[in-house]
Amino acid sequence: MDELLLSTILASGPVQSQDFAFVLLYILGPSMLVLITAQFMFKKHTDANLRMFQAEILKSNTQTITPLKLQAYERMALFLERSSIPSLIENYAKGNQSAKAFSLIASNVIREEYNHNVSQQIYLSSQLWSLIKIIKDQHLQMLQNTSSSLPENATSGALCQKLIEYLQTMEIQPQDRGLTFIKSELALLFG
Repeated sequence: MDELLLSTILASGPVQSQDFAFVLLYILGPSMLVLITAQFMFKKHTDANLRMFQAEILKSNTQTITPLKLQAYERMALFLERSSIPSLIENYAKGNQSAKAFSLIASNVIREEYNHNVSQQIYLSSQLWSLIKIIKDQHLQMLQNTSSSLPENATSGALCQKLIEYLQTMEIQPQDRGLTFIKSELALLFG
């Protein structure tokens, strides 16, 4: 039909601009419609594939990240326990040790444990990580202040006694506050 129309127009003499525009519209119109439809369908197909790909990545990340997050919470709970004053007294205080020596050893243990676990912050909320840092600083400050309040020749036993007395005045121990926060955050994240 296109050829018949074109040959009729050409046979009728010089092509008028109106006739030429009509022929162009008649030929190009359906082509443009096919092109626009193809682009629309291609975009729709591409978007569907992209959504499916994103869903697969999210599922894969969830399967990878969730165990890492749980491990980070476990490691922070372990850090809080290991850096607690009672745990430090139990594991590092010796009878013949000076108060300054015990304070130095305990402070180093806290710092080493913290530095060992610092990478876990990427899996924790910023609020929890801030609380972990505050608790670490509280323990270090407690050791420093209590140690410096004792005479120069004080023993680790005297320092431990003062630390225990100070902890007994607290309504909630710093490490227990951190563990409570960890548990509440885990309950929110994992139901």
